[in-house]
Amino acid sequence: PYLQSEAALSDPVVSPDGTHLAYESNEGGARAIYVRSFPEPRQQTRVSQGPGRTPFWAPDGSGVYYWGTAGGVDTLFIARTRTEPTFQALSTEVVLIGDYNGEEGDVNPANGSLLLIFDGTGGTGLEDGGEEERVEERHFVVFNWFQELRERIGEGD
Repeated sequence: PYLQSEAALSDPVVSPDGTHLAYESNEGGARAIYVRSFPEPRQQTRVSQGPGRTPFWAPDGSGVYYWGTAGGVDTLFIARTRTEPTFQALSTEVVLIGDYNGEEGDVNPANGSLLLIFDGTGGTGLEDGGEEERVEERHFVVFNWFQELRERIGEGD
């Protein structure tokens, strides 16, 4: 086994260069996103500032995307990272805010388009207990989302 723990560990995903593994765990109490060295689990770094779930890597390995909440609303974050000389989480940015209950996602390395898959239930998925309410399924396809993000936050061409 890669890692044995009494904590709940889930959603492991290996970095594009194969040197790190991002995963979700409750080892610090609340569910959060951590990165460990791979294939040997020596160094560990928490990359989510608050609760987090369902990590996935930026295609170039420069960050880890994860779902969390901001003001009680589902939020997609990216924790910007570097791997040399050691792994370090540098900053966290909001990518997308909305009542999405996002579950999975990935970024197309060829064109930067973002693919997000939603499960059709309401709520953030971070609270313990309670029933999730079914909501109408929604599908979104966003092309050139980095460009759109830059325009929305005021960073010009």
